[in-house]
Amino acid sequence: MINWITNNISSIGSYIALATFLLSVVTFAFSAYRFVTTRRDAQLQIDFENYHRLIAQLVGSQRDTDTMKMDTQVAIVYELCRFKRYKPVTVRILQGLKDEWSNNDNKNERLINELDLAIKKLS
Repeated sequence: MINWITNNISSIGSYIALATFLLSVVTFAFSAYRFVTTRRDAQLQIDFENYHRLIAQLVGSQRDTDTMKMDTQVAIVYELCRFKRYKPVTVRILQGLKDEWSNNDNKNERLINELDLAIKKLS
């Protein structure tokens, strides 16, 4: 046994170096995977919160005052198009708001036009 070790010492050293290298690569890959998944999950949570905050502001459940500037609502509708993950529900929400707000007088015309553009873009 000792004779075999002395005859193959360079091969054994190479195998140990290779095993150490592979272990460090696996450790690095696992750490990178964990970092990416953690960042992705954090970004998904941020997107979720932002999306729901915008929806709440648009429909009026999260406003300090009763009135909201038309430009703010138009900007919110535009921003909702950015959330591709929520595309199906966004189309349904915007269509429902369009139906509801179309029954009012013509003061919502700019907002209705923006809703149409957003629905068309998302569909």
